[in-house]
Amino acid sequence: MRLVHFLQSGKNRDGDPLERIFNLARSLAERGHEVGLVSLDEGIGRPLRDRLDDMESFCRLGVLRLDLKTASLPREMLSLFPALGEVRSFLSGADPDIVHAYGNGSTLDMIRHWLRAGKHKNQRLVYSPVPGCRSAAARRWSFLHPDKKSWQRADGIIFDSQETRNACQEYFPAANCPATVIHHGLSEEDFAPRQIIDMASDFFFLGEIDKEQSLDALVQALARMKKDYKTGALIAGSGPYEKELRRQVERYGLSHEIFFNTPLKARTAFLKGGCLVLPGKIYSIPLVVLQAAAAGVPIIASDSGGMKELIGEVKMPLVPPGDTNALQRQMVEYLTAPQGFLARAAALRQHVEKHFALPRMVDEVEAFYANRP
Repeated sequence: MRLVHFLQSGKNRDGDPLERIFNLARSLAERGHEVGLVSLDEGIGRPLRDRLDDMESFCRLGVLRLDLKTASLPREMLSLFPALGEVRSFLSGADPDIVHAYGNGSTLDMIRHWLRAGKHKNQRLVYSPVPGCRSAAARRWSFLHPDKKSWQRADGIIFDSQETRNACQEYFPAANCPATVIHHGLSEEDFAPRQIIDMASDFFFLGEIDKEQSLDALVQALARMKKDYKTGALIAGSGPYEKELRRQVERYGLSHEIFFNTPLKARTAFLKGGCLVLPGKIYSIPLVVLQAAAAGVPIIASDSGGMKELIGEVKMPLVPPGDTNALQRQMVEYLTAPQGFLARAAALRQHVEKHFALPRMVDEVEAFYANRP
């Protein structure tokens, strides 16, 4: 098959959706498919540019980079017109059987427009909506997610979790096309056990620092524990709530217990912290949780998003989002009886290795592409 992936970078509070796309595209290329990639937003920094450079080594159909400022609708519309010719030319050369779009509703509408503007009406358009479509940002900017007509523009939909599927269908009518849930798949490198060489903190958080992450609950829990336990946390990330969170840390007198770090790669963060803590609202199944589970990292996470999909039959307690008391109880248990957490981490690692491996994801996506209604 000839496959072109359209990615819209955007910010995703649950991890990096680009990792899923890169792993899938590389694996499909290794299986003999001809792969191309179009990036609709190049301007998010060096890491994405480096990954796109890597993609060029195995994308036989090429890599097209378009600097579409999708953060604001007027800019997006203004940049659409010159981009139309570039995409039309790219698709003419690639002549794909499948066009797989990742992102929001504006992405889907633009790509369908591009396909219809050229002689590319026979390709199947597969769509993967972004997790967190119910978030405050998505509700505030309606063009960031599919409208009621956008579903009908896809020939197939792949959700990354049942939670994302339920969230989308709660707000939008069911699509008149095949739809399925295919969970993220991790590579062999992700399952390498971590080797802690610099345990900076008993607990750590990795991700975007915003209100919905409920990191204030983590700060309050550590403030309550300060008298009885010598412990602390590493917060690796950045975001709009960082300044306020730093002020809270100072008000509680926790400057020597809570350390801030710039965003880190997951494997690097795993070397510096003991137990991953995600106390806030979770959308879908965060990549960082999958990677932590694959590496055998103990986890304290909220009962939200796709966490129950992830843990399956593994008996793992989840805390209500933002519940300081429940979070504190779990943190104290980790400090006083870590054996239970380590045993659950080992069981979860086995579960993830069985159900969330990359070959399984590629098999399911490949079968969905080939199955024409």
